[in-house]
Amino acid sequence: LREQKEQGAESADLHSRAQALRTQIHESTKNMRAELLAILTPDQRTRLDQMETEFKGRREQMRERRRQMPENDEQQ
Repeated sequence: LREQKEQGAESADLHSRAQALRTQIHESTKNMRAELLAILTPDQRTRLDQMETEFKGRREQMRERRRQMPENDEQQ
C-alpha cells in the first residue's frame, strides 16, 4: 500500500484496500482464536484468560506512564 501511495495511487482506492485488509486480518485472528480455544483444556483456558487480563493491565499501565510524561521528553 505504501508503494502504491508513493506511486500516486488514488487515496480512496488505497483506503478501500486497507479497510479490506484490516477486515481480513480481523477475521483471520478471530478464526485462529476459535481454533485455539477449541483445543485448550478448561484449565488452559482459565490460564489464558488470566494471562490476557495481566497483559491488558500492563498495557494500560504503560499507556498511563506515557500520558504522564512531560511534553518536552516526547519531542526528543
